[in-house]
This record gives sequence, C-alpha cells and structure tokens, in this order.
Amino acid sequence: MTKISDIKDTIEEILNEDHTSLKIKLNEEKNLFRSYIRHCIYESRLKNQNKIKLPNYWKGLVHTDSISVQLQPIGAHQNIIIKRWDDEFVYLQAQGGLPINCFYHVYAERKDINPLITEYEGDTWNDYPDPNYKPDAVNPRYDDPAYAGKPNTITT
Repeated sequence: MTKISDIKDTIEEILNEDHTSLKIKLNEEKNLFRSYIRHCIYESRLKNQNKIKLPNYWKGLVHTDSISVQLQPIGAHQNIIIKRWDDEFVYLQAQGGLPINCFYHVYAERKDINPLITEYEGDTWNDYPDPNYKPDAVNPRYDDPAYAGKPNTITT
C-alpha cells in the first residue's frame, strides 16, 4: 500500500493558488500534468427515470463525443447500461425494465480551451509546453490555436 508520505516528493508543485492544476513527476524525463478546469462535471441522483438531462449550458461548451458517465445503483444491482447520448440527454436502460435508482457523475471535455497535454518533458511546471497555463502569463489565451488539438477523451 502506498502512503501519502511515500509520494509527497513526487507531487512537486501546485500550479496556482486555487489548486486547479498540479504536476506529478513520472520519471527523470516525463511529468504528468492534471488540470481540473478542463473538464465539466455534472452529478446528481436519478430515480424512476431512464434519462439524465444534461445542463443546458453544456450545449456548445463540451465535446459530445467526450461524454463519460459513472453510475452507482442504489438499493440493489439493476444492470443499468447507457443506451446512447447526445448533447441534451444520456439515455439509460435497466434489466427487465426495472425502475432506475442511482447516483451518477457525467464528465465531458470542454471545447473552449485547448486539450490538456498530459505528459511532457521537463523538470518543473515551467517546462509545460502551453505558455497560456503559466501563472505569470499575460493575457493568457486558453483557446490558443498553436496548442489546439483533438480532445483527450473520445467516447465511441
């Protein structure tokens, strides 16, 4: 079992004061960068319904093909599956038409900012390739075409 005290030197720096990003040293050459503002998260409970209504503001904000859902059945196993999804709903089905009772988390990658570069070479967070994510960036541009790319998450 790994203890926090065993890895505290690995998690080197919190990038900003609101703790939305951090850098973890993977090895001598590579770092892992995590940013918590790059994804939208929606969570709640569903009871006696078979679809999750996504927030209206997600339309145009998230990549629909990056939507990922975690379901936690309440009370009994219900064999809940995701039938399909679009920019408004996630459609569910339970075994034998049982009523659905579950908690859920829906994750999606945002369109309005560049995808996260998860692994990069360097020694410190200053080596992160996108200069817009540096604490001292002047007029940062989170949709900078120089760092644009495909979303990291694609759900098919």
